Amino acid sequence: MTSQTSPYRTVLYFLALDIIGLITSFYLAFLIRFDSKTPNWSSPVFWLVILTYLIVFYALDVYRLKVTESRFHSANHVFKSIALTVWLLTAFIQFCGLWKMDPMVGRGILLLSSIIFTAWSLGYRYLLNKSESKNSLRKKWLVLGDKNKLLRFASDNHAFDSRNLFYLNGYFEDLIKYPSERNASSYTKTGLIFSKPWSGILIDDAECDIPQCLHDDLIQARFSGKEVYRFGDFCEHYLQKIPPEMVRPSWFAYSEGFSLVSGHMYSHIKRFFDSLFALSLLILTFPLLLLVTIAIKLDSPGPLLYSQTRKGHHGKPYKIYKFRSMYTDSEKHGAKWATVGDRRITRIGRIIRKIRIDEIPQLWNILNGEMSLIGPRPERPEFDDVLVKEIPYYHFRYLVKPGVTGWSQVKFGYGNTLEDSANKVAYDLFYIKNHSLFLDILIILKTIRVVLFAQGV
Repeated sequence: MTSQTSPYRTVLYFLALDIIGLITSFYLAFLIRFDSKTPNWSSPVFWLVILTYLIVFYALDVYRLKVTESRFHSANHVFKSIALTVWLLTAFIQFCGLWKMDPMVGRGILLLSSIIFTAWSLGYRYLLNKSESKNSLRKKWLVLGDKNKLLRFASDNHAFDSRNLFYLNGYFEDLIKYPSERNASSYTKTGLIFSKPWSGILIDDAECDIPQCLHDDLIQARFSGKEVYRFGDFCEHYLQKIPPEMVRPSWFAYSEGFSLVSGHMYSHIKRFFDSLFALSLLILTFPLLLLVTIAIKLDSPGPLLYSQTRKGHHGKPYKIYKFRSMYTDSEKHGAKWATVGDRRITRIGRIIRKIRIDEIPQLWNILNGEMSLIGPRPERPEFDDVLVKEIPYYHFRYLVKPGVTGWSQVKFGYGNTLEDSANKVAYDLFYIKNHSLFLDILIILKTIRVVLFAQGV
């Protein structure tokens, strides 16, 4: 009963509009600067400029899977992204001496095109955000089931307004208990439900079967133009997560996706690029690793690296490696999750955890085939054994290789409670089901943003 709209459609729209805007901006800049001269569209420098714009826009989170932010917030992101892009391009072009070699990146052209593109980008985002805001204000959801259950997994999502959820107290529970006693009065009540101006209906079918009489009404509502979602499908579509408490085992059996689990060709391509990336990054960061080594040794006594046992692909244990970021006696009273402002973290440890440098030694795990660049973050056995018992489908995370970064990392970050772990599993399940090259690229770019703005713990 779920409308099958791609969760990435908004991103694709924005990408297409920005590419059109960039090409148009350069064309207009040439008309202004050189009158009738035509740009050289085959210039590799021009396409490097286009690619740089798109990468920076992704890295600074200008593109969002669900765009409901304020117009000010959107404009602020666009201004920062364009300013950073122009600065990076100016530095690169100046360093390489390309100013005089290619008119596509001349000072006047780059400045003019940036001004025109800024106006374009802000203009269409203003119109889209205005339209989206109106739709969001009008879109109201009738919840048939436990409203609090839904709110538990929507609280961390800024693109969802919980005030648009309306709960008809007791109706769904009564209908489940007494499906055969639906009389004229209950028909009238149901008629009132679906005659209300709801944009859509959300129903919880994870723990019970929906009575046929309610199925009939949901079909009628769907045919009348209302959106009808099960809780799990709604969260996947709107929140980009699959809360384990909201789906049945049969949902996994019949749903599309899970190509990464089933040995799809991309899983082999992913392994190749994982190894290539890990080797390249180790070489590129070698000077940085030397500085980190010296800093850790000067900051506090203890080993440079530490290793822990984690569960990997199919639950197979392996050793994970990290730069030491805590004092050597930090777990003398037993293992526990790291928290914000954790006093067990050293001064240097706080810095390298913020920008995720402590994770770099895991590139060796990637080369060994124990990890992937992107995947669910592996947990320690001390926590893992508890989480498997408490969180449904937690063990599904073992169906793919654990990752250095992942969808739950960039969407939720660190967690130190059982509820946080359930939210992270919800994001992990979304990644495992919807895995694609596009999603991997999106995670990499969001990880770059996390590193640049030091958003770690």
